[in-house]
Amino acid sequence: MLAARAEPSPSSQDPCEVPPGAGYRGLENQLYRVEIHVGGSFAQASFKWSRENGSVLFAVSRYEYDTPNSRTTVLLAQTPRDARLGLAPGNWVELLDDRISLSQHDPDLLAPEKLFKVATVETLEAADGSSALKVVLEGLPSAPFQARSLAPDYALQHPLLRRWDHSEANGALKDGAIPLKAGWLELEEGVQVNFRQQGNPVFRAGDYWLIPARVETGDVDWPRSGTPALPVHQEAEGVPHRYAPLGLLRRQGGNWSLAGDAADCRSLFPPLSRLLQLYYVGGDGQEAIPGQPLPSPLRVRVANGAVAVAGARVRFSVVGGGGSLGVTGYVLTDANGLAQTTWTLGASGVQRVRAELLDPKGNPVPNQLIDFGADLSVASNVAYTPGCADLQNARTVQEALDLLCQRPSGGGCEVTVGEGGEFATLEQALKELLERGERDICICLMDGEHRVGALEVEEPIHLKVRGCGRGTRVLVESGLRFAGLRGLILRDFELEVLADTDNGTSRLQFVRCGELSLEGCAVAGSTQTGGVSGSLLLVVGPDRVRLRDNVLEARTEGRAEVLLKVFEGFTVLEELFKDLSPGRFRQEAPKTAEAINALPPQAKTQLAGLVSQRLQPFNQILSLGETLAYTKLILQLSAQSPDPNITADHLEDIRKASVRAVAGTALVLLNPGGETLPQTILTLDEDDFVLLEANEITGAVSLYGFPGESSLSVDELKLLEALLKENQLLMLGLMGNFQLRGNRLTRLVSGENMVQALEKAIQGDGGSRVFYNLFGSCLLSDNLFDSSRSLLVGQHVSLGTNVFSFTADPIPQSTPTAGPLPQLAGTAVSRSAAYVGNHGRGQSRTLWQDISRTRLPAAQQVLNLEFEIV
Repeated sequence: MLAARAEPSPSSQDPCEVPPGAGYRGLENQLYRVEIHVGGSFAQASFKWSRENGSVLFAVSRYEYDTPNSRTTVLLAQTPRDARLGLAPGNWVELLDDRISLSQHDPDLLAPEKLFKVATVETLEAADGSSALKVVLEGLPSAPFQARSLAPDYALQHPLLRRWDHSEANGALKDGAIPLKAGWLELEEGVQVNFRQQGNPVFRAGDYWLIPARVETGDVDWPRSGTPALPVHQEAEGVPHRYAPLGLLRRQGGNWSLAGDAADCRSLFPPLSRLLQLYYVGGDGQEAIPGQPLPSPLRVRVANGAVAVAGARVRFSVVGGGGSLGVTGYVLTDANGLAQTTWTLGASGVQRVRAELLDPKGNPVPNQLIDFGADLSVASNVAYTPGCADLQNARTVQEALDLLCQRPSGGGCEVTVGEGGEFATLEQALKELLERGERDICICLMDGEHRVGALEVEEPIHLKVRGCGRGTRVLVESGLRFAGLRGLILRDFELEVLADTDNGTSRLQFVRCGELSLEGCAVAGSTQTGGVSGSLLLVVGPDRVRLRDNVLEARTEGRAEVLLKVFEGFTVLEELFKDLSPGRFRQEAPKTAEAINALPPQAKTQLAGLVSQRLQPFNQILSLGETLAYTKLILQLSAQSPDPNITADHLEDIRKASVRAVAGTALVLLNPGGETLPQTILTLDEDDFVLLEANEITGAVSLYGFPGESSLSVDELKLLEALLKENQLLMLGLMGNFQLRGNRLTRLVSGENMVQALEKAIQGDGGSRVFYNLFGSCLLSDNLFDSSRSLLVGQHVSLGTNVFSFTADPIPQSTPTAGPLPQLAGTAVSRSAAYVGNHGRGQSRTLWQDISRTRLPAAQQVLNLEFEIV
């Protein structure tokens, strides 16, 4: 058995040190073949290897042997396609023919030939323009091989020469092959193999293993297992050989005969005229209540080829479940070759019936049987998907019913809220359930509209609130605050904050909740800008936070003037764009589209022209996304027969692009710390985990507090980088891990307090140069950023396969000579950073400022397209 791996990275005691490159170091994908040359025990066996899966083969035209000088000359029928797939002095080659290939697994039939080292290679040119290759090898093959190769009909054995890629660099060779050794053996370019020595293995000549090596991963594709994942030893590949006994023979007096009556090991079958077959017709896989008959009978057919056989004997019998059949004994097939019976299911167990074809003596015909199965319609056989916390362990309906019967007073509950539910409002439900002492609460918000005033829950409970998707709409008139909950799950509903959010605060607050999960929700509201911004959501003291598959929208009033000027005088459009809340807009946009489409063609053309004309004064501030959205509406208005559904979509695109261009802050993550440094450290936890995945976030995500107007100048960033590289500023992230994966968002920023703390550290103005209140790792992958000016601060930063589109930014202005000006996507301040596979917009250079103590070398910053790290 063999295991394979790429060279592992050397270990380091410094967790902040980026290790040097290891792994597979080749420049091309390769398929390595490792093959046993001489079989036997571990001490006897040897192997050879090829980076091309042994595919470098040449047909041999003729052999010549120089016995005195111990040289073998091989004339090849063709020249190689290129130098990489050719032959050169020093290569090791193998001489093959059909006899060697067919007997290599059995050394008793033919001992393996040694491998030969190429001495010289010469190309021979013929007068007709064709060419051949003359290869001189060091040494001579065995005498039997020489005799066989000089025979006139040797070409019928398909002589071949195969190149192998090992050399003396792999160690001392034995007959041209590599002896097996203990431990990991280096092939080349970091590819290593290990032959299992335990258990006294026996290796066979011709056994081989394939090892794919991939440049993209810098590793080999090989099964791994365990923690940490280690390569698993695998059996040799190839076509398996099987043997079947045909009979036992005895040789006596020069004659062969069967050795007894049982010596014939063949499986005999009757002639074609008597080949009766039992075929399935119907009845399998039905379902019924225990003790009740199945809806349809069990049916089989007996035929000889395509001809139905009447009068054949078929026996039905119960083999599991204890049910009963409608017949006893056997059934004779009718004129169509059909036999059938009814089946009443048993009380429990696996329900099985077998149909067998009988011969005229009543004995079962070998291999002519069909098994039928049926399912009992019982609650224990019906799968159950848990929707409540205290039923998570129930796998079937029966188990769920049993758990409900065992539920004690004061335990978890699932209640419905809304019209037709158990409670009219969410506040009423929570108030009554908490007064009853419930600590595991599951609430279902029914479809429709739910109004919430000022709701605050501060109890050590587990709470789950779920809705019916966008059909459940929660309107928050004042605010929601959840504090100190052990677990909080909000799922599958739409939430609109009706009140504006003031600067430096949030209407939706989650404070020190042990587990916070927000999934499948659409959350929208209006936020203020200027000074320290407000935010749509605020998460304080995060422990384990998961935001997945949500739509978050933080609106501002920044585009109100543009929309008013563009659509002034068009009443239906003015009314539509007065309020950009997504719920109302989604309901009104189709009506507005119908009204527009009802206008005469001349009026729609005039409307398109006026919209285009009124947009011109705003060209300098409109984003690329807004420009595209307005252009699509103008083209739609100019169409001959515009589709109102498409018109409504274009109106929604304008709303989204307008909101996105001047979006506020959607989410703030904050750890307030304590009044002193020790108190601050006590509030931090390296196990904290924040995951934002597959969300559409219109607005900024701010780490470490509410964002403000402070920013770091170019000179300040240079001083900050110098402090990091000289170890005068330490970044020790104790806030755990932050992952941003598969999202679309406006930008990622850091809070005002963090920016001011960095400024003080740069100026040395009493500011601390040790930063504890950071995420230890910030991993950003597969995200789409709509805007520039991101600022990311963390101990370790990684950006992989992100796209920076800048569709929410104004279109960059061009210079007469250099084209569009560069776009600054953002800045990262960290102890170490890595950037792989990120994409810029493409029309202009996309820059990313990296302020870090350690960054991967430029050669390893791979696959960044139109994305320049400065």
